[in-house]
Amino acid sequence: MKLISFSSQFQPLIEQMGAELSEFDIVVKPRDPIEIELEGAGLDVPLHDVAPIGGLLSYAGLQVVLYIPDQGRNIDKVFIDGWSYGKKVHVADCKVLDKMRMQNRFERYRAVANTSGRFEVFGTSYKSGRDVQGVAELRACKVCLKYLNYQGYVTEPGKQNEILKNFNLEEFFLSYSTLFKSLPRSLRHKQGGYSSDWSKISKALREKRNWRCESCDLSLAKHRHLLDTHHVNGNKADNDESNLKALCKDCHRKQPMHDHMGISSEHMSTIQRLRNEQGVLGGDETWEGSIELVDSSFEGLLRLCKTHKKPLPEVGYDVSDSRGAVLVQAELAWPNDKYAVVMDDKEKQLVESVGWRCDTLSEALRTYQ
Repeated sequence: MKLISFSSQFQPLIEQMGAELSEFDIVVKPRDPIEIELEGAGLDVPLHDVAPIGGLLSYAGLQVVLYIPDQGRNIDKVFIDGWSYGKKVHVADCKVLDKMRMQNRFERYRAVANTSGRFEVFGTSYKSGRDVQGVAELRACKVCLKYLNYQGYVTEPGKQNEILKNFNLEEFFLSYSTLFKSLPRSLRHKQGGYSSDWSKISKALREKRNWRCESCDLSLAKHRHLLDTHHVNGNKADNDESNLKALCKDCHRKQPMHDHMGISSEHMSTIQRLRNEQGVLGGDETWEGSIELVDSSFEGLLRLCKTHKKPLPEVGYDVSDSRGAVLVQAELAWPNDKYAVVMDDKEKQLVESVGWRCDTLSEALRTYQ
């Protein structure tokens, strides 16, 4: 039976009515086994299948981390204070991992999809002389944070101790949500704490704001699902209008204490495309303005560019072919130099096909190591 594409056939009528299109799927898909495993302590993945994406570590489109389970004779101290005495957790494809590969010691690592910060470890007890195993909290590798310039780890050295102390794997995973196909269910934005009439209040507020983001001034009248209502003081029960703001999903996740929110690559791409079309991206030609609008996955690189006194790039730039057809939306681009930084090798090949120089995010970050 031939199925008619609802969105293509009825989109003009939908826009005329000002209605919102709800996403649905007529095919019932089984739950992703990776997602099921991630609800527990974590999922072991084959080490040889781990590949870098945007400088991070991935397996089958899912973000993973590497650590060494064997803590040796330090195991007693690791159980007490894993952050101080344990071997560090690698969240990115840093120089330390390069060194371990060269020394043929890479197989010591275990690859896991784990957002809890607690890892299964073992070793030989100094006290008893016996082999013991258990669970310990381990700290993130400083070299990884430096490589990514995570939260300005390199460009704001005065904050390094604070960034390291407050590092949280869940927040880290969500900061780079656009690089990966999916997120664990445990990381999806929790809707608890809202009043029973929240949906009506939220819709009324967004409608009153003409479906426009109050932070970046992006109009989302035709993409209403990308506009949220934000509680300024963090209290979800305080629905006074003075405490509410209409924010696009990207601006919403960048608000203080909103590190628990992620955004899909599809939604981020749509927001950047609309910002480009509406002149939002080119409206503030300053570093801080660009940092506010860039995909969070590229923020560390953009801050490094500023520190190294590179020219200010364009954010969300459309690289087109000779006929004007858009090939790639490059998150960072220097059109005068015909140079861009993109997500992956596939996008890189498209950009290079029109005579531009191009690096993936991973490659660009490595130039600053």
